[in-house]
Amino acid sequence: MRFHEEFTRCECGSAYLKKEICVLANYEKDSAEKVVGFNELPEKNEIRYTCSNCNKLIHITRE
Repeated sequence: MRFHEEFTRCECGSAYLKKEICVLANYEKDSAEKVVGFNELPEKNEIRYTCSNCNKLIHITRE
């Protein structure tokens, strides 16, 4: 995916982006509120583009 130059520029001046793919899930907890497992939600992913310099979120898409 290619972003428009104006869109990709962060306030810090960097134009380099990091792409992170996050899988959304439901967590199962026991009686002590400890996570014992998780179930991935089908077809529920987020793709986050962040500034490689200051880590500011630039763009997010959900699938």
